[in-house]
Amino acid sequence: MKLAIFILRRSPLMLAAAAFLLLGQSQLQAQVEGRSAFFSRPPLFEEATTTRDAANRANPGYYFQITVPEDAGQALQRVVIAQRDGDSNFREVEFEPEKTRAFIGSGRRGEELSLGEVVWDEAANAVSVEFDPPVAPGTEVALRLQAERNPRRGGVYLFGVTVFPEGASPSGVFIGYGRIHIYENSDRDFFSRFRYRRH
Repeated sequence: MKLAIFILRRSPLMLAAAAFLLLGQSQLQAQVEGRSAFFSRPPLFEEATTTRDAANRANPGYYFQITVPEDAGQALQRVVIAQRDGDSNFREVEFEPEKTRAFIGSGRRGEELSLGEVVWDEAANAVSVEFDPPVAPGTEVALRLQAERNPRRGGVYLFGVTVFPEGASPSGVFIGYGRIHIYENSDRDFFSRFRYRRH
């Protein structure tokens, strides 16, 4: 391990090669010893959407689209969705974990997946969703979180997405931010009038 660190300091190319070899060795040890689990290729975050985009609107659904590639190496066990900058009453989105759903494909019309434990961490503004059974590689998943209502103020809201593979001591991977645009009612009225006049 000391030799690898020394080589990485000397050459960026050697750094990449050594990191690849070390990662492969860690994955092999994980399979043999059952200590840790890694994705060979992590899932891809596609997009985030909402069923209701007006400020303070009740019962909106937030969809997070994730693709588990065929060469992921591991099934998808758990997803954590965490709101960024949701530490004020005006910006916070509070989810209802018991209403969480997941579907195969790109929307609610696909086959519904079975979920395990779903936990809402109010202090961290995060939802942890466990799939039971885990989602196999080569599958596209639409995760639906139900919120009590949209934030009180319009703006762009960011939700970080972290995924965890099946296995003991899984290593989580952050795969991106979902962007949800919430509009003030006054903004909606203005743009509606503008579109009407244009036509």
